[in-house]
Amino acid sequence: MKKTLHILNKKNTLSHIDGLETNNDVVVWREILCEGDVCEDVGSDLFWKKRYAFFEKEYQIDKLTYYDKTIKEILKIEDVENYKSIVLWFECDLFSQINMLALCVLLLKQYRKDISYYIVTIEKNDKPRDFLNENTRVKLSRYDLLYAQQCWNEFVKKEAESMRKFDFGAKAKFKCLQQAINQYLKNTTNKNGLNQIESKIVALTARNISTEDDLVKELLLWQQQETIYGFIDMQYTRYVKRVKILLEQEKASK
Repeated sequence: MKKTLHILNKKNTLSHIDGLETNNDVVVWREILCEGDVCEDVGSDLFWKKRYAFFEKEYQIDKLTYYDKTIKEILKIEDVENYKSIVLWFECDLFSQINMLALCVLLLKQYRKDISYYIVTIEKNDKPRDFLNENTRVKLSRYDLLYAQQCWNEFVKKEAESMRKFDFGAKAKFKCLQQAINQYLKNTTNKNGLNQIESKIVALTARNISTEDDLVKELLLWQQQETIYGFIDMQYTRYVKRVKILLEQEKASK
């Protein structure tokens, strides 16, 4: 009997599918593709080379660790012939939606007519029990995956004006994609040379919130209330360190 493959964006999404099926496999797509260099050909040597370099430079994660946590895991989806269906579980935030696009590109490469593809979009206030019913799954056609590839290719260009003109909301099945892109565009550099997150850190620092831990806590609270970045501590810590260096340089130049 063929299995169902569940592909998750975050390990804590397991709570949503726990007990849903006994005959299944699970893959966790551990990436942050909304940040750092990428290319159109997801899964290519160039793609992985760019991701290796990004994680090594920005998070001090060596190639072997990255391979074990990310590439080794995602290689499991290269051989999908033993599955009857593939279900994508992705949250409604920037972090998750961009990863979802890249995954769709990977699935398109080995698309099979005898496999049913589905997506479940988890919104902020949704509860795990809401997904125990298979009716929450939205079926994806090959044309949907092709559209996701178009969206990915547009994102890869990283051209703000072009992204603003492109309709990321053309497919209702990807119901959170447009707002995720809108969030990404808010974090492009503004007139002051700072993006939205960096500007927020500067504003928090002006309120005498200055320790790294406190700044990260405030950013996570801000995210919960006002934004949909979907970032974790590690990502915000990176922003905090960068802004602190900028502020120190500015102070020294005066």
